[in-house]
Amino acid sequence: MKSVLVLCVPEDYGRVRNIVGALNESDIDVYWERVDPGSADWQAAVERAASARAVVFIFSDSTSKPANQPFVTLAADSVRSGKALCVTLDSVELPPEISGCTTYDLRGWRSRASSLFMLDLVAGVKAKAAGLDPPTPRAARQLLVQRLYIAVPSSIALIALFAGLYRDLGADQIASPAEAAAWESLTPGSCSALRAFLSEFGGGVHADEAQALLASRKTVSREETRQVTRPLPLYVSSTGADARGSEGSARANARQRAQVEAERLCQGLADAASAKLSSATAATATPHCERTAAGFVCSAEGEARCLLDEPEAKIVEICGAQSR
Repeated sequence: MKSVLVLCVPEDYGRVRNIVGALNESDIDVYWERVDPGSADWQAAVERAASARAVVFIFSDSTSKPANQPFVTLAADSVRSGKALCVTLDSVELPPEISGCTTYDLRGWRSRASSLFMLDLVAGVKAKAAGLDPPTPRAARQLLVQRLYIAVPSSIALIALFAGLYRDLGADQIASPAEAAAWESLTPGSCSALRAFLSEFGGGVHADEAQALLASRKTVSREETRQVTRPLPLYVSSTGADARGSEGSARANARQRAQVEAERLCQGLADAASAKLSSATAATATPHCERTAAGFVCSAEGEARCLLDEPEAKIVEICGAQSR
């Protein structure tokens, strides 16, 4: 199975063919998934997307048709699993559930693999396939700078002069108040906090360090405890040794013996599960009592409710700690 998939709706096959060709020309081996979202084969496409490392979803005016809703649903699932990249061919607004997808605008693309916009997409696909977060698309900003340079070279030269002075003075290495506050408030080791930071300050002073921390992320197993209630069947029989003069005292004795038995059963369960017993409660029906020569004897049945603190292994992501 190839690690990079390209998905679009059938109405866009003609336009997407050039995108697939440009990706292949850029040494990315992709699988073009041409399955109608409304067909019986769509589930197989969903499974292939789940196995891929990166999935490129193409959005256009046709994507919003009701018949193509399974396409949008799969895109939202892939965004949540961290595999999705989004491309727009028309002036469309992505659905709210896909708002976190890194998006590449190819509305004005002229089918050249060397285009700045295609180079942005190529960089994003390669990063995603390698398990990294894609860099922030820069084509629109670079194109604007190029056009300004051609139109007003003297102004660009002046801008470059001030930009060089700005860098020489080290001002470009000073984070804005908002970025500095966000960087200081990041939870140490939190990968999700770093992703949220980059989504807002992808071009900021700390962006490179945040990307490096994400690139070196690792998963570890941590043992935590969870509190659960485990029921066990409970029964205490009546014997002559437990005889009591009145029926009421015999019933109280049966309930007391049931509690002792519940504690014994629950402690055995805790030991077997390597858990800690927090409490044991005997939940019994009304004891069944009989009169004997020595007095009343009662038996009781129900369940022992064992409240345990059980160990649980959890897999967590760790992305290091940022510099201060």
